[in-house]
Amino acid sequence: MHDILKKLGYVFVTILFAIGFLIAINIVDNNDYHPYNPSRDFTTGWVLVNDDGSKKPIEVPHRFEDEFVIENTLPTVTNKTVLLLRVNYKKVLVYVEDELIHEGYEASYGHIKTDTSNYLVAVNLRSEYSDKTIKIVLEPRESMFNHSVSDILVTTQEDFALATVADNWAIFALA
Repeated sequence: MHDILKKLGYVFVTILFAIGFLIAINIVDNNDYHPYNPSRDFTTGWVLVNDDGSKKPIEVPHRFEDEFVIENTLPTVTNKTVLLLRVNYKKVLVYVEDELIHEGYEASYGHIKTDTSNYLVAVNLRSEYSDKTIKIVLEPRESMFNHSVSDILVTTQEDFALATVADNWAIFALA
């Protein structure tokens, strides 16, 4: 009897791992839940605002040596939308129509440090920010390897959470 229960336990655990693996594969293959889906990409349309007020288009990712200001127009957003910045910074300020909506510093609580020494900064947006000017003021840290701004995304908290699990499913499974 004990051997039968032991074998059933092994079969049960194997089935659970197989189901978990299939779910993880399905999440990874489903781009609707991935924040790096091109439909959520917000790396185009940015302009560098110079001290004299003149503006120059830039491409993201981009490296800066000194504090800089970049601007863009937000797409249509909802109250669940999050602006995700993958940045290497000492200070980051985010404004919508000159209203400060986020202020962060290198050691700010809630910013996620990535494996490339960048930080992932999440800024909650509201529906009234749709189609308004967003301005990011960023003072970069010294870095030989990283861009000051590596990526900018507009996604939802749910999509970001699902994508984080999908991208790191093996780590979660082993934990």
